[in-house]
Amino acid sequence: MPRIDDFESVFRSAIKKRFEFAAPAIRKALFLCDQSADDTEFLRKKVHDFISGIHGDDVEWVVMAGPDFDTVGEILGKLDEVEPDLVACFRHVVGRGKGLRYSLGSAVDTLTQETKVPILLLPDLQSEDFDSRFDGTERVLVVTDHLTGDDRLVNWGATFCAEGGTLYLAHVEDSATFERYAEAISKLPNLDSETVPERIRAKLLQLPTDYIATVEGVLVDNGFNETIEPVVLMGHAVSDYRKLIDDRDVQLVVMNTKDEDQSAMHGMAYALAIEVRERPLLLL
Repeated sequence: MPRIDDFESVFRSAIKKRFEFAAPAIRKALFLCDQSADDTEFLRKKVHDFISGIHGDDVEWVVMAGPDFDTVGEILGKLDEVEPDLVACFRHVVGRGKGLRYSLGSAVDTLTQETKVPILLLPDLQSEDFDSRFDGTERVLVVTDHLTGDDRLVNWGATFCAEGGTLYLAHVEDSATFERYAEAISKLPNLDSETVPERIRAKLLQLPTDYIATVEGVLVDNGFNETIEPVVLMGHAVSDYRKLIDDRDVQLVVMNTKDEDQSAMHGMAYALAIEVRERPLLLL
C-alpha cells in the first residue's frame, strides 16, 4: 500500500520561503475621476485623508478629472507619463456602464491586467455610508486562495494597516475542489480513503498557518505593532470572505487580481470585487 509520506512529499515540495518584509513606498498617486473638476477635488481629498494616516502628507497627487479624458487609452498614456505608485479610481471611471452592478468597467479591467500599479478601487458613490468608508484602515483584510509565500500581498496589507490596527491574513481552501479529490482517492485501490484525505486536508491548512506565523514575527521585528489575526479554513472563498468582511467590519480589502494562467482578472478576485462594492479594495 502506498505510504501517506508519498502524498505528503507533494506538499513539502510546495513549501516556499519564509515571509520577507519590504515596505512599498507611495510617493506619487494618480486619482482618476470622471466627475466635474470641483467634485473630483472634493473626492480626492477624501482619498488623501484615507491614506495620509499611513503614508503621511508627502504623497504627490496627479489628478485626471472628467474633462481631461474620454478613453482608457488616454488613462494608459497618463500612467506612462506620470509613473505613479498607486492609482485610485471608481468603478466605470470611463464609458457608459455606470450603474451596472455586475461589471467593474473597461478601465478597471484594463488597469488591473495591463499594468503593475496597485489600484485602490473606491466604494460606489451611491453606496450606503459612503463618507464613513474613508474613516481609516484599522481593520485590513488580505485575501487569497494561495497565501503561502505571497510576500507582496502581505507587505501591501501591512503597510496600509493603521498603527495599532488589526491585519487579517485569510486563506480559504475550496471545499468543493477538495471533496472532488477526496472522492477520486476513495475510488483508488489499496488506499485508505479516510486517512489520506484527512491528512491532505490537514496539510493544506497547515502550510498557510505556518506561513502566517513567520509573517507575524517578521513584522514585529520591523517595528509593526498591528495585531495579526489568521483566518485559515476550508470552505467557499467568496461567501466566506464576504462573511468575514461583514463580521469584522473590514475597512480595506487587499487581493491579487492577476492570474498566471490567463489574461483576464483572477476569478475569485473579480467575484469579490463585484460583491464588495461598498468598501475600498486594493487590487494588486
